[in-house]
Amino acid sequence: MASILAESVARGDTSFLKLGHTGEFLVGQNLMRLLIGMRDGETTYTYGESVISELLVFIPRALYRDRPLPLSGRFLDVFYPGLREAGAGYGSFYLTDGYWAFGLVGVLLFMIAHACVVQWIYKAFTENGMTDGTALWWAYLIYVLVFLAVRMGTVGMFKPALINSLPFLLLYFIPTLRLATRPSPVVQRAPSEA
Repeated sequence: MASILAESVARGDTSFLKLGHTGEFLVGQNLMRLLIGMRDGETTYTYGESVISELLVFIPRALYRDRPLPLSGRFLDVFYPGLREAGAGYGSFYLTDGYWAFGLVGVLLFMIAHACVVQWIYKAFTENGMTDGTALWWAYLIYVLVFLAVRMGTVGMFKPALINSLPFLLLYFIPTLRLATRPSPVVQRAPSEA
């Protein structure tokens, strides 16, 4: 990979460095595509139905075979038919969920809700003092809840946050289960002399 990079730079081909070629920029363009699609009548506001379908994505397909697509899949089906089936994905920009649901009011509501949830999780981690394990757990969560939110949307990011939490929850609960199942030692006292 380093040699390919060096060859490209030596040829003067630095087009891969342009802002328009970055994945983050392309994900942000999804919101613009949604705005244009609404203006041109390709789609309309979902008035909250998209929020419900995003929550239903948390149910495993084994339990809910016909669950709806996540909003990012729905976006592909509406604006780029056939790409999802081919395995493509564009991500779901952070503001898309709220805008597609309720317009600018939805963006405001979703951002306030997201900030409140992240603050609540942060307080849950810090009010009882941070251990090394909880600091590492928080680092995994903050990565998904803040940094990856740009690519996953405000509702969709909670699923990987929960999945990232599973190892930490197991590490937390396994020792407590072990203590609960271990029999307590019986202390025998020596008979007292009379």
